[in-house]
Amino acid sequence: MSNIDSAKIFFGITLQRLQASFPAAVHLTPDDIWPEFERLAGNGELSLRHSRASKVYSLSDLAKKPELQQYYTRQMLAWMKVEGYLVSDPISNFKYDYILSSKSLALLNLSLSETEGTLGAKLKRVIGSIGDKAAGEIVSDLVGRAFEALQGLSP
Repeated sequence: MSNIDSAKIFFGITLQRLQASFPAAVHLTPDDIWPEFERLAGNGELSLRHSRASKVYSLSDLAKKPELQQYYTRQMLAWMKVEGYLVSDPISNFKYDYILSSKSLALLNLSLSETEGTLGAKLKRVIGSIGDKAAGEIVSDLVGRAFEALQGLSP
């Protein structure tokens, strides 16, 4: 599984966690996301730029390095925030408390086909319900299709 596919899985898990608690904020840490991420992206790769060098790690390598799990989590959450998918909780002001943005709500409400329902409903059904590898591939595909659909909505 490529670095991009792994990032899509992380993205999907994060959206699903925030969707489950919306409109309440969620404090996101590697402990919250990593077990599900590792299960779904099992043989995936991650690219990290750390101390001036970029390196590709296997997910199994990062299982033994909590500091890199923390770094990747911060990196992905920062990207999601900069791109407008997450907003900081305006009430708590804690650094890692997030809620869904209107952009994420629109993404979760996208209907990818007449028979599949919305992205949010599909993520809820897939994450935690079927085999690891198959679920990871489905989450990556769903998020990829949602990104493509969003591109069509942009002016």
